[in-house]
Amino acid sequence: TILLLLTSGNVEDVQETKQCLIDCSDDPLSVVIVGIGDASFDSMEFLDEHDPATEAGRDITKFVKFDDYRSFNALTQAVLDE
Repeated sequence: TILLLLTSGNVEDVQETKQCLIDCSDDPLSVVIVGIGDASFDSMEFLDEHDPATEAGRDITKFVKFDDYRSFNALTQAVLDE
């Protein structure tokens, strides 16, 4: 199962969201977050970072900023490159 999130900003509670992703990481789920627009996506990039040495579960999250890619093919490759 793939959950695709399109967003134009950051989440309200980064730590709670990160914990939810860790809790879901044993399920057959991948989360793709696509940032759209010129907002700061610092917390979204934080959600994409997963350190198996300090965090439980597996890395299920991929963040990409839509405006960083010139074509849909490049965006698709970036989403699948994890």
